[in-house]
Amino acid sequence: MVEAATLTGTFSILAVGEGSIGVAVASGSTSVGDRVPWVSKRGAVATQGYTNVRYGREGISLLKLGYDPGRILRKLLRDDDSPQRRQVAIIDHDRRKAVHTGSECPKETGSVTGTDLICIGNMLSNPEVPRAMADAYRSPSPFPARLVGALRAGSSEGGDRRGERSAALLVCGKRDIAIRISSSRTPIDDLGAKLRGLDSRPQT
Repeated sequence: MVEAATLTGTFSILAVGEGSIGVAVASGSTSVGDRVPWVSKRGAVATQGYTNVRYGREGISLLKLGYDPGRILRKLLRDDDSPQRRQVAIIDHDRRKAVHTGSECPKETGSVTGTDLICIGNMLSNPEVPRAMADAYRSPSPFPARLVGALRAGSSEGGDRRGERSAALLVCGKRDIAIRISSSRTPIDDLGAKLRGLDSRPQT
């Protein structure tokens, strides 16, 4: 299947923790939350590089059917006419994972896989950005705040070489969260502020 792709230099974290699954992403392009992150109770997908949103839509559908991430990724790449331009990560609720970084993704690229997370990035100022994100995720904060903290660490390590203009946080599980910052000079800070605003609301 051929589908239009959008160039998106991006860094993302996908993780499973505290009964939830989440994706957090930041990018030098606008409205990254409308394209890159996808999440359901069964798993999460980040599709970036020359972003093809089909990976997100179809990936989530196949996760809901119980397919493991490796099988899903193989199918998506096989059906793609330009797999070398994609950077994709998939994690499911059982912590099974699959990652692909194509040879034609915008440099620099990087990826780190842990027991319960995947961090990926392209068009980075520093290929160590994903490692900084993974390390920062190990903080004692609540799960959603740890995802935002990972983005903050990635930005501090160099982030997108263009600087960041948008960010998003999607969480599904014990508590569903969807925050998207479409355009800002400080999108990660704005993301954190909105999350704190949600945390301060009375629970009903």
